[in-house]
Amino acid sequence: KRVIFFLFSLSGACFCPVLVSLVGGYPTASFCARQLYEKGFITGRDFRRLLLFAVNPSPSFALGAVGAMMLGSKESGAVIFFSVIISSFLLGLFSRLVSTGENEEAEEAPVLSVNEQFTPFSKSIVSAIGSAGRSMLFICFSVLFFSAVLSVTDRLFPGENASLFCGALLEVTCGCRRCCRVLPVEIVAGIVGWGGLCTHFQVMEDVILSKLKLSVFFSFRLLHGALSAAVCSVLLKLFPQAVPTFLNTKTAVSYSCGSSFFLSFCLVAMCALLMLGNNFVLSKKRKENAG
Repeated sequence: KRVIFFLFSLSGACFCPVLVSLVGGYPTASFCARQLYEKGFITGRDFRRLLLFAVNPSPSFALGAVGAMMLGSKESGAVIFFSVIISSFLLGLFSRLVSTGENEEAEEAPVLSVNEQFTPFSKSIVSAIGSAGRSMLFICFSVLFFSAVLSVTDRLFPGENASLFCGALLEVTCGCRRCCRVLPVEIVAGIVGWGGLCTHFQVMEDVILSKLKLSVFFSFRLLHGALSAAVCSVLLKLFPQAVPTFLNTKTAVSYSCGSSFFLSFCLVAMCALLMLGNNFVLSKKRKENAG
């Protein structure tokens, strides 16, 4: 906890989100930070700071999915993973100099009642399982939605370059699979550091809750991708054996996010209508309560 304060100028309670970000995958740290914020253990400033750098891939994704399965080299996956983690810590150090909100020095954690601070164990278990289930469903929905969007963009913007760009921009798994064996490992590391709009969509509720400016959030995501590529380039020079032997292969790995343009378009339309309808209902309830 003292290390967290010394490195990132964060409270000791932020140790758990930082640790989770190293092993749990992209959205897990933000979920953990939100729970701590809602319970009053961390301030809004700490919450926003965590969202700037504690958005990292899990080791299983970087080493297993990207390294072993897509690149055919666990060593390459390890280099990519450590590149992203080193970049994350550098961003954490840099975030000390960035203002994430107004009156940060005077900001305090929410004050909760005694009943809110101390929850019975049985209720905590039920709440934790329910929250985890909802989070998993939301992540699955996000991946499904952006996979359908990718299928639509593939038809609207044909061509290998457009396919690589859309994949890297929208969904990290699709982006890595399309770019592996086509682009250098450094670019793949940059894509993993960026995370894709699908990942950003998964943590957007926490970004809004923390009142973090979207411009600051996306700037740090872009910085994370750029730093990951730069650090990966340095690590590959130190560990040249991690470079895949098939790096010069010009044939892209075949990948399809959907077989039907019409069905994918319908899925995107239905998701958009669902989100718009939900926002309409919520705004209507707010007006009724205000009236």
